[in-house]
Amino acid sequence: MSNEADSIISAIIAKWCAGFATLDAASLSSLYSSNAFFFGSNPKLYRGRDGVADYFNGLPRWRAPSAVFSEVNAAQAGPELINMAATISFDLSGERPISSSR
Repeated sequence: MSNEADSIISAIIAKWCAGFATLDAASLSSLYSSNAFFFGSNPKLYRGRDGVADYFNGLPRWRAPSAVFSEVNAAQAGPELINMAATISFDLSGERPISSSR
């Protein structure tokens, strides 16, 4: 991969981590292809950006979630397309989700 592709991947990872820190489903889903197939932490297959947003909107509202990417693999699939896969480790700091009831 080129240095430009590596820079693009690094920027996407940074945006993904920032979106996850605030559980911003719109920001996170915008990073995926409109034809994405997405598996989260459950066995359901989510499709497209709307599916990715549904997944993130359905997560508990933790106070300070964070994520670290490792084993990042990427390949230039076309002139305007980079496929990427990675392992993501999540730190929820042992927190329970913020309760929506008072």
